Parts: sequence; structure tokens; C-alpha cells
Amino acid sequence: MAGPEHLREIDLPAHVLARWKETAAYLANVNAALLPEVQALEWDCTAHSLTRCAMAARYIAAAEAEPYAGAAKALAAEFEEATKL
Repeated sequence: MAGPEHLREIDLPAHVLARWKETAAYLANVNAALLPEVQALEWDCTAHSLTRCAMAARYIAAAEAEPYAGAAKALAAEFEEATKL
């Protein structure tokens, strides 16, 4: 039996997910607000976890100066795009 759609695992290329995790981990060092979401991606890659990462990245983009704000905006956009797959 299939579960809720937002909890369905998203099948992403390993190199893409690895790059996201590296970028998100870097931003988590700048602002701890992203840390729980980065850790959640270690356990699953669902639309729900990607949406949480996108929201945290948007928060960082609004709260931080460049270059962190730009990196966070780009990361949020990628997470949001992945939830549409």
C-alpha cells in the first residue's frame, strides 16, 4: 500500500543529492536553522523533507548577507524544483 504522496521517496541521482547535502551543510554552519533539515535528508529524500529544506534555506536567504544569501536562494530553488518531480 502506498503512503501519502508527500512522504514518497524521490529518486534523485546520488551526485545531485550529495551536492545538495554539501551545500546545505555549509549553510547550516552559517546558520543553525538549516541543521535539522540537513540531518533529515540523511534519513529520507521526500517531498516533505525537501520542502522543509527549502523553507529553511529561504529563511537563511532573508537573514544572511551575501554570499550566503545567494547560495541559500539557489539551494531553496533547487529543493523546490525537486519536489515537483
